[in-house]
Amino acid sequence: MKYKKYRKIDLLTEAHFKARLAYAKTMKDFDYKSVLFTDEKIFPLSFPAQGKWCEPDEHPTQELPTWPENVKVWAGVGHYFKTKLYFFDGTMKAPDYQACLRECLIDNSLTFAPDCPQRLRENWYILQDGATCHRAKSSKAFVRNIVGDKVIEHPAKSPDLNIIEDSWSYLVRKLAGTRVSTIRGLKRKLVQEWNDMPWTEVRASVLSMPRRLRKCIELKGRRTEY
Repeated sequence: MKYKKYRKIDLLTEAHFKARLAYAKTMKDFDYKSVLFTDEKIFPLSFPAQGKWCEPDEHPTQELPTWPENVKVWAGVGHYFKTKLYFFDGTMKAPDYQACLRECLIDNSLTFAPDCPQRLRENWYILQDGATCHRAKSSKAFVRNIVGDKVIEHPAKSPDLNIIEDSWSYLVRKLAGTRVSTIRGLKRKLVQEWNDMPWTEVRASVLSMPRRLRKCIELKGRRTEY
């Protein structure tokens, strides 16, 4: 036996199980290469190293603030496309979300991979969750003006079915142990690492979507290991 720490995940209700299972069954054969996965993320102004090499009897410690400053960011990423990072303050409301989409998705703001097919440069899906600012009528109308009916409504409590979570984890790994002391410096570092993130990193996650959905079906809607 080996003692291991719990990995904390959201508590799912029976309604969540049913919604996730229905989504997985409906989308299991979908071509996710045409999808822009989107979400928000909070990054604290503190990226401590996860550990250090030390003597067996040494007990390393770190002094960390209880409530570190942070930045909030929205972004989208997919097999062939990537938005820029959009930083915002406070709680994102419907007008804020629409301003974000206007800046990141309109007027050729998307970054396309060199091998992106021409048809996908003008005809792609957007995946978003059910956040209040996304569900607002004005926001739904705004999104329809951009992609028409090509909107994928992501089930609640399902980070394992949104590959942008892997991209967030990539940024966290890149920032672990770095010496960033200001919000401006953190934003600059995030943008640098986001822009430098290789397409292969993203595509490995996108190509895992069929496996994720099959696993979700196998588990009858319960959380997968992704």
